[in-house]
Amino acid sequence: MPTRLQVQENIKNYLFLTKVRVIQTDEPFQINVYFEDLAGKFVPEYASAIKEICPAHLCVTCKPYKSLLEDNVPPEIDFPEIIQHFALITSGNMQSFQECIKKALPDMNIVDIKFIENTINVETDTPLSAEKLLYYSLYAQEIAPLGVAVMIHSLHLQ
Repeated sequence: MPTRLQVQENIKNYLFLTKVRVIQTDEPFQINVYFEDLAGKFVPEYASAIKEICPAHLCVTCKPYKSLLEDNVPPEIDFPEIIQHFALITSGNMQSFQECIKKALPDMNIVDIKFIENTINVETDTPLSAEKLLYYSLYAQEIAPLGVAVMIHSLHLQ
């Protein structure tokens, strides 16, 4: 299963779109794809091609790029290069996620990783502040397969 960034790049490159944002919704395996073409227009006919590009396990809704504001989607995060690198190279299975997350976040000692009810649960014994926990959660989500959630549980919150 690909990551959000892999799917976003595939759509952008395959359809030659200037603007594409793939957003995972709060529902498991549901995503919104916001896009516009080279002329800055939403072309509904691209929706079927986008749905074909996306993995079959995802429920895809296509929307105009300008709907990002209406849907209150936060600005795109500028992830560190190492996170982008691992988000692009992971094969999308659990073993690959474990390997990538450990390499991408080497200062976080991971005790256990379990997949339970559409959520990857990462347990660490590294003391984390609330801010660091938020960053690590965002980074882990970017490396995770698209459609599943990631929760990081620190045994020692600061």
